[in-house]
Amino acid sequence: DNGGNSFVGTPAPRTSKVSQLRFANPADGFAYDSQLWVTHDAGVSWHQVRLGGAVTEMATAKGFAYALVRYGHKGAGRLERAPLGSDTWTTLTAAGSAYAGLWAHGHDVLVGSGGGAALAISHNSGVDFSQASSPSKGLPCDFEEPAAAVVWAHCATGTESATWRSTNSARSFEPVRGPSQPNSALFAAATSTTAVLGANTLYRTTDGGARYAPVPGMTVTAWQYLGFTD
Repeated sequence: DNGGNSFVGTPAPRTSKVSQLRFANPADGFAYDSQLWVTHDAGVSWHQVRLGGAVTEMATAKGFAYALVRYGHKGAGRLERAPLGSDTWTTLTAAGSAYAGLWAHGHDVLVGSGGGAALAISHNSGVDFSQASSPSKGLPCDFEEPAAAVVWAHCATGTESATWRSTNSARSFEPVRGPSQPNSALFAAATSTTAVLGANTLYRTTDGGARYAPVPGMTVTAWQYLGFTD
């Protein structure tokens, strides 16, 4: 709690079935993968919450936690929501068959649905969803909406990844010309016009994807996570 100057240990979930860790605030945290473990006391104690499948993605926003739960042999999925501080999870049926690309900010929630064919969008914390077409149908995408009505989509295409951008709340997408990157490349949008992209070298655009430039000194073996908190 001092910017990384020192660290102290805290109890971990008693399992080897988790690989990802997210905290929504200083108290409420989630460790997840094939299991979901939750803490509401800053990691002093953990307990397992069973949602009937593996939790592949999580997001938190505006007092809620969202979990993308995958189950079954064909990769069926659903979107679950719980108030922060609570273990009462509710299936958001209006999101359809959740697939990949979960994102939440404020009251807005986005998730790929229908086997990757659609994008489900909510502007009221998951109460209602509208459906839009995914720009890379049938393949997983990372959707991000850093500003109202502007949606970025970074998707697998089968051979390499590609990026699209919408300025009308995903009613239509325009392709973004960026550097050639594999499907494993990661993407993160900071604003409606600034984003980073990379598998090994990190590239940055500040004009909505018209031009990308490598970030000096930011070449690694493989990026594992890219994201902006503000």
